[in-house]
Amino acid sequence: MYNSFFKYLIESSIYLGFFLLIYKWFISNLTHFTWMRIYLLSSLVLCVVLPFIILPSQWSSSILGNPIIGSPLSFPDLNSAVSTTPGLINAGSQIQQDLNIWRILIFSLTAIYLIGASNKLYNLVRSLLKIRKNVRCGTKYREDRFWIINLRDQVPASSFLNFIFINSENGRMTPEEIQLIKNHELLHARQYHSIDTVLVELYSILFWFNPLVKYLKNRIAEVHEYLVDEKMCPSNISKKEYSNLLLGLTCEIKACGLTSEFSGKQICRRVQMLTKSRSANYSKLSFSIILPVAVFLLLSFSYFDSDESTHSQTSSNQKQSKIISWNKVGNITWEGNTKYNEAKLNQVLGLKKGDSYSKEIMEIRLHQADDGISSLYMDNGYVFFEAEFSTKETTDGFVNLNIKISEGKRAKIGEIRIKGNGDVPAKEVIDRIKFKTGDWFSRKNIILSIRSIADMNKFDPEKIIPIPIPKGWNDNSEYATVDMEFEVTKK
Repeated sequence: MYNSFFKYLIESSIYLGFFLLIYKWFISNLTHFTWMRIYLLSSLVLCVVLPFIILPSQWSSSILGNPIIGSPLSFPDLNSAVSTTPGLINAGSQIQQDLNIWRILIFSLTAIYLIGASNKLYNLVRSLLKIRKNVRCGTKYREDRFWIINLRDQVPASSFLNFIFINSENGRMTPEEIQLIKNHELLHARQYHSIDTVLVELYSILFWFNPLVKYLKNRIAEVHEYLVDEKMCPSNISKKEYSNLLLGLTCEIKACGLTSEFSGKQICRRVQMLTKSRSANYSKLSFSIILPVAVFLLLSFSYFDSDESTHSQTSSNQKQSKIISWNKVGNITWEGNTKYNEAKLNQVLGLKKGDSYSKEIMEIRLHQADDGISSLYMDNGYVFFEAEFSTKETTDGFVNLNIKISEGKRAKIGEIRIKGNGDVPAKEVIDRIKFKTGDWFSRKNIILSIRSIADMNKFDPEKIIPIPIPKGWNDNSEYATVDMEFEVTKK
């Protein structure tokens, strides 16, 4: 689940980066302000929605080429009376350790993300409370469907939804200038600019870590001012006089992060756009570039999502597998299980619907992990346990898992023998073994025994090989018997 969420954050951020890059290069200097507003808001919506769209993998493969298919790792296990080595067991332990480190990393990233998102949410609530306080404390009167709030604080005139905040007692301005500023803020309110601002703020809570969100917020606020300035200039006041008013009211004090303000740092840019010649109509074609870019990115992500393993292994020492996968676990079904019910098996498997799916992790949880399915059975006498799984990918990106189990007959330990010990007494080696004749077969105890024999410092630890040797039995037997032979090599 966490992998999928972080993948969504990354993918959405990449979309936003591309859309804003196009805006900066091709659109930001145009004077089609309404179109610019639509483009920026469309970019915001597409960034949120597109990562949820999953195209069939063959679409992207046929257009972009065949995906790279890496060679998956195969992990050996103590299964069906086959032999194993300490090196293979240690490899499995290392992979399990890598998984634990990955979980710690995910937990740490999640904690950091939640702290950042909580801080942004706190700032949003604080801004809303500040607006509420200004509405309650200021002198107000209604004008049409808007409330004019008269504030005594020396803050820029601003607006939020249907509230217009203004200081009508500002001695530096004439009554005509105050009325002009009020008309300016009324235009912000009529064009619903506050809704754009709130949408960006909500987006910034989820993507607080992305510096491009601040750029997006500034560009939307800038376009809001362009739209209002453009509407103000056809009135009785000239562009030159209006520009002088803008320059005269430049102020660094910010009323609230959610409000549209009359003055601000972008004054010079606003004056330039106000006096700039209008862009030609054919330049509106620049806005259509968002569509092919969105389609290209969508195909690109579908292309990479269809590749379940992108790196092949070149030697047995390269034990890194692809831990992150963008597919999600769907329904999990079990066949052949009698010892444990599905609830218990799902708990031990450690995967549930919606979790990120990876074939390698599935192999580890099923066969290799110390707390996995194979260990659950083989630590309780089921030496002949076998399991295999098949997958079926759905159109919505889920992978349904079907796991077939062959439990086999439960087995007890028969005779214990040591082979290749030379002049080291067999009893001395057997005393290091963590089980005895008559105990239930246990994979865990075999691994502990290998380590215990290695601690004698008399045998090559890489050549201590446990060999389970099943003895004959009939179907009426209560349990099977397995002799254990440890093949050792002196240093």
